[in-house]
Amino acid sequence: MLPNIQELNNAGPRQQVELFISCQNLKNMDILSLTDPQVKLFQEENGKSTFLDQTEIINDNLNPQFAKSFALSYFFEMK
Repeated sequence: MLPNIQELNNAGPRQQVELFISCQNLKNMDILSLTDPQVKLFQEENGKSTFLDQTEIINDNLNPQFAKSFALSYFFEMK
């Protein structure tokens, strides 16, 4: 079972991480043109998802490299 957010907040030091998102060979889901991909970031806690942020939409691209990045606090497990 994963720890909840409160447990992580009390677990000790966290670090800022920045996620850069790109995709390759996405399936084309459009009929008359190529897919217009976008990434949406959600956080799941106690079985509920909360929307956090999203990237820009990149038109007609099956191999997008998104300009938008996500900065998150992350707790790295220590042994």
